[in-house]
Amino acid sequence: MGWRLEPMFFWIIRSVNYWLTEIIFLGIAMSFFKVFGKKEEKEEGEVVTKKLRPSLDTNLAIEFVRKNGNQEQKERLECILTGKKASDERLTSFLEIQNPDGGFPYGFQKGRPSSIMDTLLALVRLEDYNALDHESVDRITRFLFSIQNSDGSWEESAIIEQFNPPSWMKPGDLKARVLTTAYTSFWLAKLNYLDRDELHEAMDFLMRFVHPDGHFYGFLHTNWIGASFLAMMLGKDHWAVRGALSYLRDVPVDSWVPSQLGWLLWSLTSAGFSARDPEIKYFLSILNRKQWEDGSFESEDKGMEVETTIEIIKALKFLGLIEKA
Repeated sequence: MGWRLEPMFFWIIRSVNYWLTEIIFLGIAMSFFKVFGKKEEKEEGEVVTKKLRPSLDTNLAIEFVRKNGNQEQKERLECILTGKKASDERLTSFLEIQNPDGGFPYGFQKGRPSSIMDTLLALVRLEDYNALDHESVDRITRFLFSIQNSDGSWEESAIIEQFNPPSWMKPGDLKARVLTTAYTSFWLAKLNYLDRDELHEAMDFLMRFVHPDGHFYGFLHTNWIGASFLAMMLGKDHWAVRGALSYLRDVPVDSWVPSQLGWLLWSLTSAGFSARDPEIKYFLSILNRKQWEDGSFESEDKGMEVETTIEIIKALKFLGLIEKA
């Protein structure tokens, strides 16, 4: 064929050296941005570089929401900061989508069948509005108790399959079932149904999915939600609570997203943990290095920075780290 082995050999060597150089350069570049806390985003055709703050500034976070949030988000922020209830108009507007069965529709879209996770999100929103004493909450709890499985678990109905739910809401998926059971149980315990047999049955179900070291089977989130529920039922010093928190402390610091930390801190605070507890101090130390210069926090879901920032403000408020406005 006319090919000579020697030139081909040197050509291959040069090509390999070139691509190795490129890969090393890219690796160094990625490490640089990671170390120095920079993130590039495209905004209307322009590249905007975001930088992390050296430490957390709650006032800057509040100002970010006031500047960038919509009217509902701004009102919700003020409810969290002041302890005032949302306006009757706001509550009425929100509760219009509640289904006759007491649950809230999948995706918060009126007319769709009720979803457990969206119903629990509605409870979060009602807590933000300082309206957990509203009669709609009784309807929610009746709905949740009515759909508990005989083994103590909760699982999304197969009817939501038509909406292509995410993996953590997937009917028939065991990891989703464990997570849904943990979060439903957490909320019912938070609403002070601790003595109900249904919660003890749910606890028995969940304990089947606790590994010997204390961490939960399934999603990372299940660990802080499950630990918070068990802390409310069995106390903060229970071996499964300590094990789950120890497992979470072993997660690499760089792996944490602020929206996860906000949820974790709020969950643990709901279960009686305080800013004095070493676990809270540890996760706060990670969050302390995760705020962008504009005051916002990154979310697991793109475009949800305002929501994530509100969640973190709420967690910090519950911990007593933000003075009453």
